[in-house]
Amino acid sequence: LTGGGFDFETDDSDSYFGLLGGTTLGFGRFYADLGLEFVKFGEGDDLDGDNVEDDTFRTDGLLNLGFFIGDRWVAFIGYRHATFGDGFFSDEGGNTEDGPFFGGGFCFRAGDRLAFGASLAYNALTLKIDGQAIDDLDLNGVSAKLQMNILDTPHSVFLRWQRFNGTIDEPGLFEYEYTENYLSLGYQATFDFKSW
Repeated sequence: LTGGGFDFETDDSDSYFGLLGGTTLGFGRFYADLGLEFVKFGEGDDLDGDNVEDDTFRTDGLLNLGFFIGDRWVAFIGYRHATFGDGFFSDEGGNTEDGPFFGGGFCFRAGDRLAFGASLAYNALTLKIDGQAIDDLDLNGVSAKLQMNILDTPHSVFLRWQRFNGTIDEPGLFEYEYTENYLSLGYQATFDFKSW
């Protein structure tokens, strides 16, 4: 935060762990994904103003619609609803981030046992505090994901990086910049309901 003849800067880093789940429906070359991610931050925040750290969570709900282009490429568009607060889909003491994303990806096989994939998406989010959008702050960013699948098994691992950034600039008054970075390493098991 810059303005009124002073500068103020704060930087915080934390670890987090959690669970993700979802389902995919395919229709020829089209598909629809519904995903849910729930994580707990290692360090808490004072969410209720009592000078005591509270457990802090992030919940992401995602809807993703995509189209396979040939055997290796995919294009997609979707919507993200994310909350930061004291519980599941809670923004109590925290905030909400909503908005669309779009991107693409590709995959390839590396021998008989492994397949690799990569995707990149652009996000255009709105930041809300207590249900009120922060005017003139567009929280834009990118999400990148690398994934390795072990073929003929349900197992895969992934590395995901996300960066969201927004700025408010009121010339002569103040300038405010907000940035989030996430790096996630995860394991995923995928099951085909048709085989159950």
